[in-house]
Amino acid sequence: MPKKKWTSRRVTRDIIILLVALSAAVIAPVAYLASQARLEISEQYIQKASNQAVSEFLAVSGAMESTLGLTRDWGANEAFAIDNLDDLTRLLFPILKREPLLNGVSVADLRGDSFYVHVAEDGYRSRQIATVRGARRAEETRWTAEFEAAETIATNSAFDPRQRPWFAPALASDEIHWTEPYKFFTSGEVGVTASASYVRKKDDQRVVIAFDVLLDDLFEAIAALAPSENSQIFIFRRDAKLYIPESADLQSEFIPIAEASDALARKVHANWLNDRQLIDNVVSVQHDGRVWWCGVRPLDADRRTTWICVMVPESDILGHAGQRSKRLWLIGISSILAATGLAFWMLRRCLLYTSDAADEYQRV
Repeated sequence: MPKKKWTSRRVTRDIIILLVALSAAVIAPVAYLASQARLEISEQYIQKASNQAVSEFLAVSGAMESTLGLTRDWGANEAFAIDNLDDLTRLLFPILKREPLLNGVSVADLRGDSFYVHVAEDGYRSRQIATVRGARRAEETRWTAEFEAAETIATNSAFDPRQRPWFAPALASDEIHWTEPYKFFTSGEVGVTASASYVRKKDDQRVVIAFDVLLDDLFEAIAALAPSENSQIFIFRRDAKLYIPESADLQSEFIPIAEASDALARKVHANWLNDRQLIDNVVSVQHDGRVWWCGVRPLDADRRTTWICVMVPESDILGHAGQRSKRLWLIGISSILAATGLAFWMLRRCLLYTSDAADEYQRV
């Protein structure tokens, strides 16, 4: 074989090997960095979404606690009394109107006398209970949306505020107490209650004030923060019960997660239970051929009894990660093209040099 032909093949082979090695050296880290970008952006996306959902709850609870504290101060300074309907409605109706998620307000004392007002479909309903000659009598009033009394009915009542989950905890300390979700006595709907107490000056007895929030209303406010069109949010308790909002077929309630029809929620909860380290972390699960990224956060950071989970399909997130991956692949491909161009330039120079050297050798 002529030396010129053999040298050209060897140079071409070496350049091709170098080019393949260089391409592999570029593609491998680019693929890894693109994968890491997808993972990092997915985690950041879910963390932001789940933290925002919890922040919405904290904003609601903070506003409620502030208003509840103010109402407690009014009671301590005798701005209203349980048996004074005029003062109660004058002060409490504006609070109900101002706080969109506030469903009802209760005021109750140690005798079991109480006043309760809540939002109804056509206005407001109130119930004032007093003990008269050993019997518990209630006056139930229907109010218009303009806070005008439309109808009052007097009945006997078996309602005892002292048996409700918000009463005793409020007496135990001067702090504001939040209940776990439970069914309200009047409507049967599921909600949470914030309660606090003050000392009544006339008899030095404690009185409890309680604010009710429907979980459906809270869930709707949180669900409105869903980060994408296909994302889902659900709420569950530490006792493995999932919250089901009210629908045309079902009343809102907590049901065992094992009985839930939502297979994705069951799978996410199983992952959450299977690893204690996943409590506040982001996890991914495979469901129906799709990857879902999920973030779980406690609604109450201290007791950690009720949790919220935000679930987003990876396809909804890839648009955010795609831009970074596109840039990485663009850099990688540009590097390979540049290396290829350089390799061909070097090959051409080597071939020219080899050809010139061979011609010169033959002349000699």
